[in-house]
Amino acid sequence: MQNLKRKMRPEILITAGGVMTCLQVLLQFCVLPIIASTVQPPRNLKFSSNNFQHILTWEDPNYELAVYYKVEYSKDYRELVPTRDCTNITIPRCDLTKDFTDIFGNYAAQIQIFTHNESSVPVFSPSLNPISDTWLGPPIVDVISDNNGLQVSIRPPVSHLWSEKEQRNVTMLSDNVYPLLLYTIQLVKDSAQTQVKETEAGDEIYTELIKDSVGCSNYCVSVNASNELNEHSVESPMKCILTKPPHVRCDGRVYWIVVIFVVVVVVVGLVLFTNILHQAGGVCRKHILTPDVLECFPWVKRFLDDNNELSPLVYIPLEVLRAENKQEQMTEQGTDTNISILTKNGITV
Repeated sequence: MQNLKRKMRPEILITAGGVMTCLQVLLQFCVLPIIASTVQPPRNLKFSSNNFQHILTWEDPNYELAVYYKVEYSKDYRELVPTRDCTNITIPRCDLTKDFTDIFGNYAAQIQIFTHNESSVPVFSPSLNPISDTWLGPPIVDVISDNNGLQVSIRPPVSHLWSEKEQRNVTMLSDNVYPLLLYTIQLVKDSAQTQVKETEAGDEIYTELIKDSVGCSNYCVSVNASNELNEHSVESPMKCILTKPPHVRCDGRVYWIVVIFVVVVVVVGLVLFTNILHQAGGVCRKHILTPDVLECFPWVKRFLDDNNELSPLVYIPLEVLRAENKQEQMTEQGTDTNISILTKNGITV
């Protein structure tokens, strides 16, 4: 028995050594092409999907080599299929919109970099399910102001969903894609108050009426679209508008009301200003003020007070004034002398 064991051991060792040698040779043959190849595989593969437009991008570490890219894809983990437009390209980008036509399928792409003599190891991208992974938005939003408030019209986002049967892009709001879209409307009133409204729409054009009884308010509106199968949404840019005052038509009546009001204010101001000047004696004076120099002549003061209107200037010679002074002196001395002086203008003094 011991001799038999001794005879079997060399055979077993030789058999085990042969197996190890074969494995080493096979491993060398498998690793040799990878070591010998100088073409590096692509990296950082990712999908960018918006409104069913699927773009695959990657990074190429072979900066100094003239390389080409070959893209193939697999649906539901089946065999690889060549793409339409990315079989032999030179840019690290591939549009797979017309390849991923089944919105409920699971797609994955394989990229391989090659030169005229060598090729890299093929690399797979992450999987993509169009119906749930694509980003929806932004919706098309129009805002109009009327006498009742604000009218917001919403249409679905621009769709890039390709139809092989119709050979064109079809809308995403349909029974075959999304029967309903959930619109989330965000309202910002006068940069302070914020409201959020959610509504489902199954028509191409949906209209939301926002009542505003006060008017003259600044509204800013933003909308995003989503579905129960897809919650990835992109908001539309803010659109701002000033609502009209209630029951006021912008046809020029307000302009004329403002003009009439301004004219009335100017007229009233002129009347008040004229009255003030009249009270101050600046215009329409009824009485003539006697200068202080003439207050010593009683007959001049009496003459001016008896006339309500301006009298023409009277020339009185200096001799007359001296005679009047002399008469006043004689009167004070008790001399009863009557002096009658006739001026050149026929006035008897």
